[in-house]
Amino acid sequence: MAMELQVFSDRRLNSISEWQRAIDGEGFPVRLAGDVHFATTDGFLPAKLEDTQTGFECFHDDASQAMRFLGVSHFSHF
Repeated sequence: MAMELQVFSDRRLNSISEWQRAIDGEGFPVRLAGDVHFATTDGFLPAKLEDTQTGFECFHDDASQAMRFLGVSHFSHF
């Protein structure tokens, strides 16, 4: 089964380790692949969800542009 989810951050994350710390801080059971160069990631990013190997598409889009397109009213702040 496929699903689409867009994640926005209030600040730019510059590495996989920064992103992993943010995920850990929220308590999500996701482990990102540590051998990926975050700045050049464009496409599939391997990950583990608990004990299951998985992954997702990762693109570095302009969040403010995407939020305007989706409708600013759908977000608690801009």
